[in-house]
Amino acid sequence: MDRVLNIKYYEKDKLCTEMNVNYTRGTVDVVNFTSDIVSQALGKREATIENVSYFLEERVFEEGRKDKEELLESIGLTNFDPRAICNVTHGMLSNDMFWLSFNDDISYSEIAKLRQWI
Repeated sequence: MDRVLNIKYYEKDKLCTEMNVNYTRGTVDVVNFTSDIVSQALGKREATIENVSYFLEERVFEEGRKDKEELLESIGLTNFDPRAICNVTHGMLSNDMFWLSFNDDISYSEIAKLRQWI
């Protein structure tokens, strides 16, 4: 059985990119729903597992933060793992309107409430 991760990258309620990462085969399939390269998950980067990992690292707090352990504890994690952190936080950052969905059914209205956009 293939291990596949589906990642949807949104700007508010607009789906910008969908990625299917197949860890068994080592492949990444990307569909961009916007021509705006800034709003695409990988931008001009090649669709590789390494670049998806780098993208996820960009969507979380820095590993070197002094309060890393407290932040991890606050979201129920014990190890710094950008993918796991994004699963909990939906990759939301305080300085943009982008967020992630991972094989789940979270809606924009739920994200908007979390972010206080509405």
